[in-house]
Amino acid sequence: MNCKLCGRSLDEPDDPLSTDCGGDCWGCIGEIEAELEALPSMSPETASPPDPAMNAKAGGDGRAG
Repeated sequence: MNCKLCGRSLDEPDDPLSTDCGGDCWGCIGEIEAELEALPSMSPETASPPDPAMNAKAGGDGRAG
């Protein structure tokens, strides 16, 4: 099986970046996560905490009501 993003062969024993992350390799997923962390809107300092009232309206399990 190959990575859906870059085509790298997945789960190769000698390639730590080939770990299967749901059909994508760790090399691609790691890059995407690093880019997302660089976005100001995604940083923990600017992110809004979850609204407990929204969870209560959804029945407490996070699903809409």
